[in-house]
Amino acid sequence: WAYQFTPCRGVYDCSGDVALARKYTGDSDNPDDCVVMTNWNAEARNVLPTFTNVTGEWTFNYTLGNNCPDDNGDPYQFVVKFDCDKALSKDFEVVNADTTEPCKSSMTIDTKWACPGEVYTTTPAPEADSISGGSIFVIVLFVGFLTYCFIGYIVNAILNRKDHTYWDCEAN
Repeated sequence: WAYQFTPCRGVYDCSGDVALARKYTGDSDNPDDCVVMTNWNAEARNVLPTFTNVTGEWTFNYTLGNNCPDDNGDPYQFVVKFDCDKALSKDFEVVNADTTEPCKSSMTIDTKWACPGEVYTTTPAPEADSISGGSIFVIVLFVGFLTYCFIGYIVNAILNRKDHTYWDCEAN
């Protein structure tokens, strides 16, 4: 079996269902060759994790899969464990994905995002004393306009009005 899981949205088509997690054999593009481990619905958004302080592990227990034919029609159960790994250079790494019982699968993911007390940002914080690109554009535009007016005044004073002095504002 191969496994696919996305923690925040349902993107996997599986036999007409939109799945948050699925397992499949063969071709991942064939929506009929898979098992929905967790459906994407309003209930999936309300599943809250539990945290184990000893191991630094967040566990999501989804019981929202399609009915399992091997287990009295109960829904498929999918357990995801996010382990803290501060040294991981990428966002996450799937360490293990396995079917532990006929209607139960689990996945273990190492990630720096699971570490308690850590705050990670995807973009650097803006510097308080920096000038934005829009401000620079307005300044350049204003300076260009003033330069245009000043040069126009001088050209007009030198070329067109030889009967007046340069500082004569009425004639220029």
